[in-house]
This record gives sequence, C-alpha cells and structure tokens, in this order.
Amino acid sequence: MTNQFCNRFFGKFDPRILLATMIALGISSCAVKWMDTIRYGSIGSTDFSETVEVTLESRLIFVPVQINGKSYRFLLDSGAPFSISKEIQDELQYKEISKGHIVDSDFNRIAVKVVQVDSLHIGSVPFLNQTAFIGDFKASPTLKCLNIDGILGSNLMRHCNWVIDQENSVITLTSVLEDWAKEDAKVIPFSADSQFDIMLDIDAGASVITNIELDYGSNGAITLPKSVFDSLQAKEEFAGVMMDRGVKQTGLVGTPVEIERKSVIIDSVGFGDVRLNNVEIKTGKSGLLGNHFLSGFLVAIDWASKQLYFKKYAKDPGVKSTYGFTLGYTEEKGMYVASVMDGSDAFHQGITPHMTALKADSLDFSRTHDFCDYMVLMREAPDTMHVVLQDSAGVMLPFKVGKTTLLSK
Repeated sequence: MTNQFCNRFFGKFDPRILLATMIALGISSCAVKWMDTIRYGSIGSTDFSETVEVTLESRLIFVPVQINGKSYRFLLDSGAPFSISKEIQDELQYKEISKGHIVDSDFNRIAVKVVQVDSLHIGSVPFLNQTAFIGDFKASPTLKCLNIDGILGSNLMRHCNWVIDQENSVITLTSVLEDWAKEDAKVIPFSADSQFDIMLDIDAGASVITNIELDYGSNGAITLPKSVFDSLQAKEEFAGVMMDRGVKQTGLVGTPVEIERKSVIIDSVGFGDVRLNNVEIKTGKSGLLGNHFLSGFLVAIDWASKQLYFKKYAKDPGVKSTYGFTLGYTEEKGMYVASVMDGSDAFHQGITPHMTALKADSLDFSRTHDFCDYMVLMREAPDTMHVVLQDSAGVMLPFKVGKTTLLSK
C-alpha cells in the first residue's frame, strides 16, 4: 500500500536566492503506516511560555534543539515532517517504527526509515515520542552547506502555539497564545491537512489564491502551480514575466533535473488591507507561502483555534535582485552554471547553462573553494560578480555580471 508521506519537503532551495522548491515524498510500507505514525507524540508541559533565540540565515530560520543534553541546529520548516539526521540516528539508535521509500521533487527514489524520538527540548519545553524521518542532509550540496542536524516539522509544531518574530530573531512557544501576540494583528483562519501542513487563503492583487501552504522551510516569496500562475496572468495581475532555464538541484538526493520556471513581481500580496508590496511569484509544483514573504510579519500560530495572526513590520522585505544565473555542483562536473534567466545581464552576455565555473569573485573553484563558499558569497551579494567560466570547447571566458531586478507591471 502507498501513502502520501510528505508532498512538500526539502528541495525548497532555489540557488538563485540560495534555496527553495520542495520535495514531494511518498512512502510505502508493510509495517505501521506513516499516516498513523505522524499522529504520535505529545508535549511534556501544560502551562508554559518559552522564548528562544534563533539564527536567521539565507532567509531561513534555524533553531537550537537539545537532545540528550547536546545542542543541535534544526531548520524550522512548517511544510515538512519532523526529521533527524542519519548521524543523530547512528549515535542514538532510536526505535524504528516504519520504513519504505521516498520520491523527492526530482523523482529520485531512495529507501527511508521512520523512528520515534523519545525526548527533545526547545528551550525548556519537552517534546515526547515524536515521529521522525531519517534524512541524509549531506547528499544535496545545498542542504550539506546549511549544516543542519534536522527539521522541526509540522507534526511536531502542532503540539503548541508559536510566535515567530524574525525582526527580533526569537520564537516563542506557548501553551496558550498570549494577548500581546494577537493585539493589532490581522486574523486569518487556517486548515490543517492530514500531515498537519497549514493551509490558508491570501489576496494577490484583486484576486484570491486559496489553499496555499504556510512554509517557513522555503526561502522564496510565493510559489504557485503553473495553472494558478497562468490564471493570474490572464487576469492581468502582473506583466513582465521572466523565465529561468537550465537545471535545478533541489531534491534530497541532489541530482540535477531540467527546468523552465517563470518569475514575476506582483504589486501587492497579503490579507485584505494588510499587504506587502512588490512580491515575487514563481512557478513550481505546489502553492507555497515562503519565508521571504513571511519575514515581513510577526506571525502567531494558534493551533487550538486554527487561526494565524499577522502583524506587519514597518519595513517590507523588498524585491530581490538576481545575477541572472545560478551555480550548481556535482562530483562529476564540479562547479557549473545551473540555470540562466532570460533577459538578464548574464543572458545578454552569453552565459549559458552547463558552462564550467572556474572562479567567482575571490573564489577559485579549481583550488580550495567549493559550493559552500559560493553560498556564503551569495549571502553577501555584491552589486556585481566577476566570474570566469569555461565553455564546451574548453575556452576560458571572463564576465562581469550585474544584478537584474524583476519589475512589477
């Protein structure tokens, strides 16, 4: 029998902004079904309010988690199940409760084990008997460079209420959502699917997008299925669509696959009169409300009432600019050009997918630097990038590439 294990997970990493699209996972098992095990677990406190400092990096949120007295770095990802690294499992040998296979967003199929983590703490809050997928976070170049030990996913998050304040780099876990988190906030109802993914409706221009997922594990703004994207375009909600072409390397396994992905800026997205201006939307397999959008708000999640509270910060996250190309890495090819955006400076200068990347600013990939160094460079994002590429004929070509900013209509 086959069950949907997680139809949105890892793979949310768009190299153009350092990360973002997701894994579609399916699991089959003759043991306990995943959809039964995901409901396991509890919380070991009844009256608490705990504030924890977090790290913001690459438009993602990293949370310190304590297991057996040791601190680990977990990615906060409301669009994925709770998971631990194979290294943690090798050390602690948790009880296996299910197993099967996963198919990632790039359609790579690998075996998977599901275990029960008997205890972990976020701050002083204990989470007990949590169901966890075991992930190899070093197989994908991007995930390896994030240096994570696990994912704080939706099946764990549902056990309490969360206040996510990225402006002050803290999260608060509460048994009862306090008034300060609700005051002057826009209240939005949400529904949760069988995997405890949070689904809500948002306003995009004059249109309404229904059943989009709240996804802190995506560092993009908004991803929409092509049919929804095309519907908004037909309604003239935006213009100036640009296209990324080449390959993406976003699945858990990290194998490159061909892509053609549309991107655009829409004038405003939000909730009634509470909106962010100039928001990027791109095409993808699922409807995702990513952290580049969510970082514009203090967000409170009230699981008891199934309500979200959005308080807009004074400053919008802003429109991202791009060099118009991304780099990827495989052991066979080394560093290479993964994708190029039509109409960008990189495109007009003749940069094409699959060129070999030799240098990027101060980085020399033929010597000591690697993909993780490139990710750090992309976080710093200088206005121009000097790159040396090699074409299929072996000719070395230097480029000075400026940034391209997507424009609204």
